[in-house]
Amino acid sequence: MPRYFFDIRDGDNFYHDEEGLIFPDLATAEREAAEAAACILRDSTRENSSLTKVNIEVRDEYQHCVVAASAFVEIERRTG
Repeated sequence: MPRYFFDIRDGDNFYHDEEGLIFPDLATAEREAAEAAACILRDSTRENSSLTKVNIEVRDEYQHCVVAASAFVEIERRTG
């Protein structure tokens, strides 16, 4: 089974994945990236963070970026 690497960018932070995870196929890695981005953003919101966007780039075992997933939240405050 192929190994996929998840590089995460949240705000000014960048985390380069050097270990990777093994998944049966790209579709599974894609779903995991989308879920991970959403979870990171959800957890940061619970911690009262100002984080509003998370990007995850997935590299394959040949170090090619094969998919990218993003999660973001937009809050609009309304008065009146």
